[in-house]
Amino acid sequence: MGTAVLAMCFCAVSLLLALFVSLSPISEKAKIRILYAGAVASFIAVPLMDRYIAGLNNFPAEMRYRGVLVFVNAVCCFCFIMAFMIKYQAVKKKVDTLEQTVEQLEHERATAMVQSVNEDKLQKVEDSLEWFAKRISVFTKEEQDAINACAIAFAERNQINDPKIPIAVNPLYSQASLMQDGSQAFFYIGKSRKDISAFLATVFASYFPTGESFVYKKMPGEKEASRRGLGER
Repeated sequence: MGTAVLAMCFCAVSLLLALFVSLSPISEKAKIRILYAGAVASFIAVPLMDRYIAGLNNFPAEMRYRGVLVFVNAVCCFCFIMAFMIKYQAVKKKVDTLEQTVEQLEHERATAMVQSVNEDKLQKVEDSLEWFAKRISVFTKEEQDAINACAIAFAERNQINDPKIPIAVNPLYSQASLMQDGSQAFFYIGKSRKDISAFLATVFASYFPTGESFVYKKMPGEKEASRRGLGER
């Protein structure tokens, strides 16, 4: 009888440890160790109960203790399963945290790259407009203001507007020079040949009385403009 009581004490200890783990705010590592200890305690109770049952000659009593043995085994399995579940949750939590950190780093990296690209694009637009403004300095102040306003709208918003005042042909600035400078300035910021032709034909209508098609055919190509870059003739 003493052996059975001892086995039941081991089982009770296991159950108390499992209850303590479920209610106590201790670390996950400590919970796993306590549950392993409870599982070991129940495991020790199994051979004790088995030896006690083997010595019984009373079949009803033997069946009762067999039922207790099944319960002890269940407690042992329960402790092991709880320990594995807590360990799994701990590992899953670490993996989730790592994934969130990686996603955050990737998001920050992508944001930095986009910001860098946008800053580079804005700088190129600013350089292009500044260079083009210098090239049209032969026009009058009013004409320069009107051209620059159209150039800004075209460069920043891809809008092609009529100038506030007509731009007269300036003998110091040839048609070829205008097409060369326009292609260099706006190919530099990624504008298409068609859009640049439309811009020049609209803003400098007096230079191109035959319209956009003439500019499109005669204007230097993108490769030539890219090869020259800004600041070169």
